[in-house]
Amino acid sequence: MLIILRQQTVAGVVAVYVLLGVAIAGAEKIGAFGTIQPAGGIITLSGSGATTVEKILVERNQRVEAGADLMIFANRTAAEADCKLARLDLEEAEKVAQKDIELQRLKIQSTEQQIARDKAQLDAIKSMSAITLSLQQLRVKETQANLALAETRLERYKSLGGSAVSVQELEAREFQIGKAQLALKLAEGEVERITGDQQQQTDTQVQKIQAAELELDSAIGRLEQLELSNRIVRERAAMGVTIAERALSATTLRAPVAGTIIDVTGRVGQNAAGGLLQIADLTRMTVVAEIYEGDVLKLEKGLKAEITSNALPSTLYGEIVEIGRVIAGRSKVAEVTVALDDAATTSRLINIEVNVVVKR
Repeated sequence: MLIILRQQTVAGVVAVYVLLGVAIAGAEKIGAFGTIQPAGGIITLSGSGATTVEKILVERNQRVEAGADLMIFANRTAAEADCKLARLDLEEAEKVAQKDIELQRLKIQSTEQQIARDKAQLDAIKSMSAITLSLQQLRVKETQANLALAETRLERYKSLGGSAVSVQELEAREFQIGKAQLALKLAEGEVERITGDQQQQTDTQVQKIQAAELELDSAIGRLEQLELSNRIVRERAAMGVTIAERALSATTLRAPVAGTIIDVTGRVGQNAAGGLLQIADLTRMTVVAEIYEGDVLKLEKGLKAEITSNALPSTLYGEIVEIGRVIAGRSKVAEVTVALDDAATTSRLINIEVNVVVKR
């Protein structure tokens, strides 16, 4: 049995027309009415209500690629200026940031070099002081030996006794001992002085190094702060560029897909809000058929369909690619999509009503 359903409302009354057919050679046919549509639908494009149309770049039935410019809006010039300023701000932020960071790094490098020099000087102070101290300690030992010798000579001279010992010679030997004792005292004092000077110079140099290391730590911390601060500034400037570029991009209406301009409703000077033009991919055409609820479960993807209409030069063919799950309330039909084999013919007859016969 061939069943073609059509629902129409006349004077508030819902009328359902039923067309009956005959099964041929035992094959069941399911019929319905449908409309021809592009497979991807018809896309209506619009702009922002804050501007107007300045230039229309396409015309009806023109083929365009995805991303092609379709219309230009009046706020484009201002957006271009804003975008240029935002890029200059970013460039300036990057230059300033780089200059500040390079100066701080040079300061850190200079401080590190100063610390290295101070440490080398400290090592030199310690080395020289050690040599000087060693020499002075040798002098102490030498004076100690001289004192011991003078004391020995005095004792030997005294042991001679009697007339062999003269007062003058005795006094001379005692004078030598006194002289040796004084030399020893001076030598030992010099050891103490050298030791004290060495400690003082060492302490002073260590304090200088510690101060430089504190300065280095501060400089490193300052560098980290600069890098963080400059990164924030650059990111803010980069965000400004992104916003400006998006605003500039919005001043041009572009094709979201490759397709054909179906209609241009916008006019130069018109507010950009609302529908300005329609585009569709006409390389793939379909029929959206309304199938009665009792026949939906009899269908499956891949079933062949015949499409006829008085407006068509001949019968068209296709196959089911999608079966709707939702049954419309009062009409009790579901939408079934049939992909058509002949897109060239049907793309010129969008929205016409056709008869659909599905063979099972």
